[in-house]
Amino acid sequence: MRRLLSNTAVAALGFRAVTAWGNVVLAPMQAAARVSPKYIAIGLGRFYRHPIDSTKFIHDSSEMMKQRATNMDQSFSIVMETLKGQRGFRAKAAQAAMSIHSTGDFLATHGLWLGRYQQALDAGSSHEESIRLADKAIRQTQTAGAPKDLSAFERDPKYAWFKMFLGPMLIQGNRIRESFARRGVVQSWPQALGTLTAAWFLPAIMWDLMTGRGPDDDDDDGILDDASLWSLRKIFFYPFLTMPFIRDAASLIERKIAGQYAEPRMTPLADAGYLAYKAGQSAWNETGDWMDGDDFEAGKVMQAGLRASGPLLGIPSNQIDVTGSYLYDLYTGEEEFEGVGDLRYLAIRRDK
Repeated sequence: MRRLLSNTAVAALGFRAVTAWGNVVLAPMQAAARVSPKYIAIGLGRFYRHPIDSTKFIHDSSEMMKQRATNMDQSFSIVMETLKGQRGFRAKAAQAAMSIHSTGDFLATHGLWLGRYQQALDAGSSHEESIRLADKAIRQTQTAGAPKDLSAFERDPKYAWFKMFLGPMLIQGNRIRESFARRGVVQSWPQALGTLTAAWFLPAIMWDLMTGRGPDDDDDDGILDDASLWSLRKIFFYPFLTMPFIRDAASLIERKIAGQYAEPRMTPLADAGYLAYKAGQSAWNETGDWMDGDDFEAGKVMQAGLRASGPLLGIPSNQIDVTGSYLYDLYTGEEEFEGVGDLRYLAIRRDK
């Protein structure tokens, strides 16, 4: 089971630079639920001006941040633990493919930690209390993979397939529900609106924008243009994507409505089954066409097989397919390079 989970994670996220980039951009917005925007700017500015000194200070102060590279997300931890000690080329390639995400997390969270630490100090907290509050802010707004930070559901191996990459979304869901709570942490409506903006409204829209999946350029003649309808759809579905089990169905429904390819980061189990189905369908259809006298398009079968092989072999098939398909279409003339902006198709999937 752990090997299958590891393979699925590598297939979905291996070498996905655009996903790492999206997390870096979204992290400060999500952190605004716990850190003042002023101190987010202060912390990020300090970290990027003095990255070596800042990192040493953070790791000397916080054991959690020092160990975060291995505890940033449970799915990531499963991959690295499964591959530990393996010396084959595939294992080394898989480790390299996934390391891009730990690098992205490092670039995003250290500056945010500094911001919350400084905010606590300026409020009169001690050095030790400021460290505790900074650690807490990272755990409650970013990913968390250490056993003590996981809920009973997240730790239970029976639900392993249904919680892959769900850690960040669970955290966002917690912040959304917290905003409507009437017991425990009770917020005023202005505070709740700020939390909802940081944990719901902005991430729902900005994730797709940062990963190159924005609305269509064409406007409708109706009351709302495509950009407005796209934004409303993203905001509506986002809370459902933070719920175990429900997220798979919600993502598939949105994909049907939008007519776009589903992002595997959200639905790894559903996506793996879908890819296997498409590979079989492609082979069946091409064989049928060949028996009827038409040409057998081996390229289509090979592409579908590559995408389906990722969860079985643990290769970064998602990104290989995205990049390879675009380069192949350029080579055959089916796609034309129209400008620098088209370089994004080396990293993100083109809309059908």
